[in-house]
Amino acid sequence: MWDAYVALQTWRREAIFSDPNNLTTDWVGSDVCNYSGVFCALLPWDRQVVAVAGVEPGRSGIEWRWGGQI
Repeated sequence: MWDAYVALQTWRREAIFSDPNNLTTDWVGSDVCNYSGVFCALLPWDRQVVAVAGVEPGRSGIEWRWGGQI
């Protein structure tokens, strides 16, 4: 999950330029499964490993730009 933490923190810091409803306010600490809008699930091929299954900003109003490396 360390890679997911690094990726999400990098995305938050470098790509998100508008978060009007503060969805990422609780994106603190390394337990990314507790972040708002982040969903985790067990890996299908290894039911003992949890991984990020998706990020769903929903209607949070988040805006980001693609580019660079995440």
